[in-house]
Amino acid sequence: MIRSGSGSADHLSEADTDEMANLFYARFWGRQDVYAKRSEKKSTGEAGYYTQCWNFWQEICPKAHGRKMNCKDCPHQAYKQLTKADIPAHLQRKSHNGSDVIGVYPLLKNGTCRFLVFDFDNHESGAVKNDFANTGDAWIEEVEAMRTICCLNGIGPLVERSRSGRGAHIWIFFDKPVSAALARRFGFALLDKGAEQVNLKSFQYYDRMLPAQDTLPEGNAGAGRYRKPDRRGL
Repeated sequence: MIRSGSGSADHLSEADTDEMANLFYARFWGRQDVYAKRSEKKSTGEAGYYTQCWNFWQEICPKAHGRKMNCKDCPHQAYKQLTKADIPAHLQRKSHNGSDVIGVYPLLKNGTCRFLVFDFDNHESGAVKNDFANTGDAWIEEVEAMRTICCLNGIGPLVERSRSGRGAHIWIFFDKPVSAALARRFGFALLDKGAEQVNLKSFQYYDRMLPAQDTLPEGNAGAGRYRKPDRRGL
């Protein structure tokens, strides 16, 4: 469980930030050859995560000329690599619109992953305008139920409050890379059998699990990019 410190992230010393970056880079281990960052549309305020490319909106980028093309199909694709140097800005959260927030792709090229994430955000139509915030507080009970399920089964989960403050992500880390297909079967078993352990009929606010796929489509970064937690938590 991550809890905010007594001070603002803006007051972190350079040494503190560097130490935290080392810890984050080591623990939230996804693909290193590609990553995403948060961006907001100025016209609507809607936010999304976009794969980082050296050629994005450059002269050779199809999008710069009004052409719609998936990045995986672009002949000028040049994904940026994620390095430890990219992490401090994510931790410090100095950008007012969250443009320094990083998203990681958990599904590795060989079909393995180092962690599993349960998403308890609101992904209904239009929710993006409010950073996928849930309505009401019933989601908290389900997040606590999932935390209890993990503990009952000898798992130490990390629970992170979502950016909106009205949702959460539950992270389970593995000691070494495991098959994404096996990890996902394990996750579904926790949801199904675990609900019985805590007398919960079903999870109404659980939205999705990441990685979202068992294998990585050729030439694709994967559907399961996910924001790395900052210093906030439940």
